[in-house]
Amino acid sequence: ITWYADPDNPARYPWNAGEMVVTSGDVTFDFETALLPAERGDVYGFAKSEAFDLGSRHGVFKFDRKRTTVIDFFQKASPSVLRAEAALEGSGLCAVDMGMVGFSRTGLQRLFALAESVIGGRATVIGQLRSGRLSVDLYVELIMAFLAGVPRERYLEKVRPLSTVEEPALDRIHGAFRGADFRAFLTRHTQFIHFGSLHEYPVSCEILAAAS
Repeated sequence: ITWYADPDNPARYPWNAGEMVVTSGDVTFDFETALLPAERGDVYGFAKSEAFDLGSRHGVFKFDRKRTTVIDFFQKASPSVLRAEAALEGSGLCAVDMGMVGFSRTGLQRLFALAESVIGGRATVIGQLRSGRLSVDLYVELIMAFLAGVPRERYLEKVRPLSTVEEPALDRIHGAFRGADFRAFLTRHTQFIHFGSLHEYPVSCEILAAAS
């Protein structure tokens, strides 16, 4: 699900001109949007403080000391790994990705440049996506590439166990976001309801109905 900045349909979100926000289709959430800063970097995510067990079923951000810039991202890592590598200092919790990714104007320029680039002298990235020859996951190949401080070999190491994308395409994706300003924001007063499994679905529906 993708939202573009639209002044006639603010959706309670403090839009910046020209930004795009992509959300997961199996999560519904609400949070205090007024706390978001106007300056959000090139690409940015949104997180909720949660226990390591819950984080092990989702993506988890690792922040710098200011809890703004993202320095690493863990996709469905074990609770023990999250406790050792991604704990929010002093809390015993981790920053669980809410499945919502924003692109500023500069972030979109990088994304569009990637889409129009050619891999292997055959076709553009967007052409291969349209034909089904290439499949890219926002929460795997792309979000790992947003990590400005992660070198190529570390990027490949993190992505390969989760991806079927061939190495030339991974190189192009990684290069497209080299040096990007990737941030994430810990939300407050957050309702995060996941519909990702049959077990969760009826419980999540009851929570959503009670909140409406």
